Amino acid sequence: MLFNAGVSELWRRTTIYALRALGALVGMSSQEAARRLRLSYVKVVEFQKRGSVRLHCLVRADTRDDEHGKAPVGINADKVATALHIAVRKVTAPFPGSGNGRRMSWGQQVDAAVVTEAKNGRRRAAAYLAKYATKGSDEHGVLDHRLRSGTPRNGRLPHHLRMLVDAAWALGDEGDTDNLRLQLWAHTCGFRGHFLTKSRRYSTTFGSLRAERQRWRMAQRQDGHPEEALEPDAVQICEWTFEGSGYKTVGDVCLARNLEDELRLGRLVSREATHASEPTEAGP
Repeated sequence: MLFNAGVSELWRRTTIYALRALGALVGMSSQEAARRLRLSYVKVVEFQKRGSVRLHCLVRADTRDDEHGKAPVGINADKVATALHIAVRKVTAPFPGSGNGRRMSWGQQVDAAVVTEAKNGRRRAAAYLAKYATKGSDEHGVLDHRLRSGTPRNGRLPHHLRMLVDAAWALGDEGDTDNLRLQLWAHTCGFRGHFLTKSRRYSTTFGSLRAERQRWRMAQRQDGHPEEALEPDAVQICEWTFEGSGYKTVGDVCLARNLEDELRLGRLVSREATHASEPTEAGP
């Protein structure tokens, strides 16, 4: 669980080490490699059933300030893969919540494959990342949202995942791990971050994608005439007026109270049914 909490920092250091190793393979110093090269990537986090996370990354070597141009001179995919293997063997990061100098590193299951155009290699790589982007450690969706009051009492949650969630929640109360805010990330077994991230210059930015979706939606609202859509920098002035608050008639008040009572009763029945279906632990 603490490995999950520190894996993002471990990956950040890995990209730094890999860039230095790539520069050394083509005869550059660390400073020259940082000045002339850049590693761009898209990263997907796979939540395994055992609770630990695994990273699946698509990494590309670019010429700095020309990230979408040709590959750097003297660098190919094989050298990028070699640099990643070198970095993974060497890199370490401080173990989260440890004040005694303990450090964490990657495991033995490391694979770096070259993506080529043969047999639709790019399409297969995209499908590969999409596969793990939709995979979760909890197939029933019990841990699909942040927890507010400890581990949920749900019999569908596997015992191993329940132990990890309990550990994250308990460590969140300790002073040594206050900066990790583990209780906020107990539902992800300690992993702090988004399941999908990418470097800014790997491709278009998320901000550009949001702006394009906004322009498309605005075009759809122009009665089927996209050419009349507002320009991206146009300012649209709207005006709000206060219509009132509360219910207009006594009948509306009565209807609202009846609906509230029905919802409250439904929640009570659902909780009782959930507790009744949970297995009870035998006493000593």
